[in-house]
Amino acid sequence: MIKVYGLLCGALLLTFAGAAIAQDLRIGDADFDGRTFLLDEPLEGVYSNYWSGMRVSGDGSDQTDVHIRSDGKLPFDGILSLNCSAPDGHFWLLGEEQAMGLVPRQAIANAREFFCG
Repeated sequence: MIKVYGLLCGALLLTFAGAAIAQDLRIGDADFDGRTFLLDEPLEGVYSNYWSGMRVSGDGSDQTDVHIRSDGKLPFDGILSLNCSAPDGHFWLLGEEQAMGLVPRQAIANAREFFCG
């Protein structure tokens, strides 16, 4: 019982710590992992999703692939391929099934802003 209580308290502390880290960052800043902070998406109650990205290929002129990750209530990990020469052109190389209902448009728009051009 004590172990379960300890685990629950630890999970709550991580949730609040993640939210505090996101509040200290501005969109486009490098986070504690060296990734680009994209969005802190508030969810119900005290929960949120902290979205970040890191370029894995491309130079920001044509096809540029970005590893998108969220830490929070609804974790996500996928590769977003941006067509930087076409407005709004993108597709998912990895994590497509989950991405369609989970990744906020603003996180994708922010990834385009910081990884294209």
